[in-house]
Amino acid sequence: RRQFMAVGTSGDRADGLRALTVPTLVIHGDHDALIDQIGGRRTAELVPGARFELIEGMGHDYPPQLW
Repeated sequence: RRQFMAVGTSGDRADGLRALTVPTLVIHGDHDALIDQIGGRRTAELVPGARFELIEGMGHDYPPQLW
């Protein structure tokens, strides 16, 4: 809960994402009930050269087979 509130009140991070210069892979689950995949796609759009991967059947956490 504390993390969710911190993210919600931290403001716009678009400029910081645009400034990243590291290889970036944004992974999002198609069953994520906390954050819509639009947020993941938008993150990938803002980071120069980033890739977006939507994982079928994955929620907000990694599935056990990836632990």
